Amino acid sequence: MISETAAFVIIYIVLAACSCVAGCAGYFVFKVLRKDASSGSDGDKSGADFWYSARCTQGPVSLGLSFFASAMGGWVLFSAPEVGILSGWWGTIGYALASSLPFAMFAWLGPIIRRRFATGFCLTDWVRQRFGRPLQLYVSLVSVFYMWV
Repeated sequence: MISETAAFVIIYIVLAACSCVAGCAGYFVFKVLRKDASSGSDGDKSGADFWYSARCTQGPVSLGLSFFASAMGGWVLFSAPEVGILSGWWGTIGYALASSLPFAMFAWLGPIIRRRFATGFCLTDWVRQRFGRPLQLYVSLVSVFYMWV
């Protein structure tokens, strides 16, 4: 066991390191945003849009794996064995289908949405173009609420 003083020192060192990284990232983003605003070029790969969206620079496999990792999170390690214990093979198969079918649907719908709204940055941009500002705000609120659940 480490002492309380040593624990506080470790915590403050980690806090200082994270603050330095956040400060450097903020400075970098600020410089990129200013450069993007002053240049005004849409095809520039050094602008803020490129750094925030990386539009059309990744293939379907890397995007699919990124979405899978971000959607599944750490609970994928614990929920599947629990379902297997409580429900057997049918529960595990159902759990696997429920986890993977949204990605299959996204793989089918993604190119369609990309063709219809090529300049979109996120889901709420597409909802605003398709359904208007009130539904965009509703989808944003549901998304923020889902982050806290």
